[in-house]
Amino acid sequence: MNLFLALVLSLFPLGTFVYDLQQQPLDAPFKLKWKTTYQAYVLQDSTDLPIPKLKKSPSYTTTKQAIRSKQKSLQAAYKAAKNTKEKDKIRRRAGLYITEQLVNALFPHWYGTTWSFDGYSAIPNQGEIGCSYFVSTTLLHVGFNLNRYRLAQQGPVSEARSLAIQGAPIAIDLTGGFEGFVPEVQKNCKEGLYFIGLGHSHVGYIYYREQECYFIQSSYGKSGQVEIDYANDSDILTGFSNFVLVPITTNADLVEAWLKGEEVVVLKGRD
Repeated sequence: MNLFLALVLSLFPLGTFVYDLQQQPLDAPFKLKWKTTYQAYVLQDSTDLPIPKLKKSPSYTTTKQAIRSKQKSLQAAYKAAKNTKEKDKIRRRAGLYITEQLVNALFPHWYGTTWSFDGYSAIPNQGEIGCSYFVSTTLLHVGFNLNRYRLAQQGPVSEARSLAIQGAPIAIDLTGGFEGFVPEVQKNCKEGLYFIGLGHSHVGYIYYREQECYFIQSSYGKSGQVEIDYANDSDILTGFSNFVLVPITTNADLVEAWLKGEEVVVLKGRD
């Protein structure tokens, strides 16, 4: 007997399954017990990954307000910096702060939000959100001055070029199997958070830390929701062979735009 089926059968008395569905629908206690069992033993908790401090803060609104307050503080320090060395130091701090707030403060609120190709919700777990809107909305909420609608309406390569600002996106073209993806990231990327475009049809984030790659996305795949997963385990990522990546943590031009409140200009294109 299938182990999961045996587990389920052990949780419910036999009489529970002898149920006349034509007489009445399943009662509320049964449905609640089944839902709890299903979530505990079938669905994987997408936040259950070894990323330090990955947790949901009490309020999304409060989190955004705290980010804005810290951003103002760093902006003032950057403006008052006396030389290039001081500016570089503040820019590195800001890049790490942006990454920390996205990975540990904003993303966890979005996990479980329903994916839809046309979704554009600005509130976690309310409504639906597409892959591009998940990226543009979280970047907006972490403090970047950008038009989330305009950015989300571009193709993956154009989104990447927009976020790169002056530099060129990192291109990864796999000629063999997907098992070459993580080694390519390790070879071409510094540790940190990255925007990633998959072919010409999907976008998300790659978080590269301690030689491990995590993929964060609003998934049209099996889960149909916003999730974080190991890159090698993603049913979406492993189906592509061409990628463009743009650093967020270590992107001096992008972080400087955050520190100056400058608009991230969106480059139009469907590629």
